[in-house]
Amino acid sequence: MIEAVILIAYISFFSFYFILSKKKEMASFSVLIITSGLVYVSSVISLIISLGYFLFRLKLSFKVILYITASIIIFSSHLIIQKSYIININEFLQIQVFAILFLLMINYKNKISAYYRKNICRGFLIGSLIITFFLVVQAGGDLKLLQTDYQYFNISNTFNYSAIYLFFGLIAAPYKLVLKYKYRLILFALFLLSVFIFQSRASLILGTIFFIYLNQPKARLYKWLIYIPLIAISIVYIIDSGVFNPDDPNDILYSITDLENNTSNIERIRMITSSFSSLADYPSGWGVGMSDIALKNYNIMSPHAHNVIANWLFEFGLMGVIISILFYYVLYSMYRVNSDKYSLSILTFISTYSIVETLQYNILVTLTIYFALMTLTNSKKLASK
Repeated sequence: MIEAVILIAYISFFSFYFILSKKKEMASFSVLIITSGLVYVSSVISLIISLGYFLFRLKLSFKVILYITASIIIFSSHLIIQKSYIININEFLQIQVFAILFLLMINYKNKISAYYRKNICRGFLIGSLIITFFLVVQAGGDLKLLQTDYQYFNISNTFNYSAIYLFFGLIAAPYKLVLKYKYRLILFALFLLSVFIFQSRASLILGTIFFIYLNQPKARLYKWLIYIPLIAISIVYIIDSGVFNPDDPNDILYSITDLENNTSNIERIRMITSSFSSLADYPSGWGVGMSDIALKNYNIMSPHAHNVIANWLFEFGLMGVIISILFYYVLYSMYRVNSDKYSLSILTFISTYSIVETLQYNILVTLTIYFALMTLTNSKKLASK
């Protein structure tokens, strides 16, 4: 119920602002809407706003229309040859949306306005602040929260997916918007607090690495002293997380390097190896959305393969190899738009995270990644536009 109220509030504010300002590039609201928690409703609304930008502002070329048509035909044709006779309509639509969004982005990456990109960053920042505030409220004084109790202002009630969003909102966006260094530090502290509550290992490590990489204070030595309290906070997190107790195989930090006892690590490795076995056993794949059934065939109980390549090998077989290559080619192409520190951080984060999560499994994660890539621009400072 509360997710519906959140969504209505977002849309009402969007409509009110749109009428008053008469702006047509309201990307910030697209990014905000996906934090409502209503997966399919919020994703459809965000998609309409985003696709409207391409249709009415950039005007699709005949070549792009052909690409989109070919994508729909290819994925639809695969339904005929897949091993499973079950058709997962939701997953089928999601992979179609995934392909269309990336086709649009790769073909119009140099025509997307700086204003649009700037508002995406603003949306990520505002959305992340909202998520962080209500996350802390839900977690309470002990900063502990079960995933089942994570009820509102989120990305599909899933810790890892919301943590992905917060990286773009609290670390990447502040840098791109050229916020003052002290504000970026404060936002990074909020990021650390949030991912600690989320118990998200990948976000904790990648977020810390890329924050330091993006915000190296080269000019004055005293700025480095600001890192001391952040390091102290990190040490407290390490101690509190039980990293000095290797008897806890699921500890947030110790579990990162535990490849023998940690269930999550072991299963992820098995998923990757099993995907290549599946490629040999079923070269046509099990079918879109059928990765859970494929995994059961290898005695692994999971809704998806927690890895982009593995998931596509399970679902599409040999075609999954091609899709994987194209996906990373798109990432490389977007990096070439502006090969700077920001682009490298965004692309490396997405590439690395794709190893531990199936990005297209959740449509809101697809949109998050899509919008993050849209912020890559040939203009180094969006704030100057």
